[in-house]
Amino acid sequence: ELIAERLYPNEDPIGGNVRVGGRNWEVIGVAEAVPFSEEGATAPTVYLPHTQFGDNRNWAIIQTVRSTGPLSDLVPRLREELRAVDPNLVLYRVRTMESLVAGRMAQQRFAMTLMWVFAGLAAVLCAVGIYGVLSYMVSQRVHEVGIRMALGAQRADVRRLVVGRGLRLAAVGLAFGLVGGWWGMSALQSIVFEVPVRDPWVMGLVASGLLAVSWLSALIPALRAARVEPVRAFQSD
Repeated sequence: ELIAERLYPNEDPIGGNVRVGGRNWEVIGVAEAVPFSEEGATAPTVYLPHTQFGDNRNWAIIQTVRSTGPLSDLVPRLREELRAVDPNLVLYRVRTMESLVAGRMAQQRFAMTLMWVFAGLAAVLCAVGIYGVLSYMVSQRVHEVGIRMALGAQRADVRRLVVGRGLRLAAVGLAFGLVGGWWGMSALQSIVFEVPVRDPWVMGLVASGLLAVSWLSALIPALRAARVEPVRAFQSD
């Protein structure tokens, strides 16, 4: 189909000639473009009848067989059928479609695994960073927390104060991260197949997950700040 559109854009290609392998071949039909890679790529392809070059043993023929049984039972039957057609033909490199696709997708799977690992490390660093910043902030503002509680602030108010500051820090980081991630997603297009790299739902889900991690990271310092006793806070001065 791709060759027909290129060589015969405005006419019927049937009966025309195509030069392949140093020979002129008559076009007897047009086949639809079929993807040949896991990314769905297509390329100009010519199908030649086996009977016209079958005597040339330098040609390798790929046959696809559909079966519901195990491969170990299928191979002997394939050899018998092939021997009945031509005893000189050799059957080799018999593989299942699952193993073939898995081998072709190994690089993409490895890249995605690395992305999962780095994403997990990023989440851990996010949690540790927010926890460390808020813990340091609480330790530096023990007197302020004590004064607030002495003036009538409830423990829930202190918890909301600390968690709110933590979430504001996370929100600022997420804002920059979402903008940078949205524009940098185009680099991932080469390792995904028929999946849009810029998906607002996925971005929102990731942002929600990071906010949840930030909230949990801020909760521990908030609970510790809420347990500050005003008298002890002033005695430690």
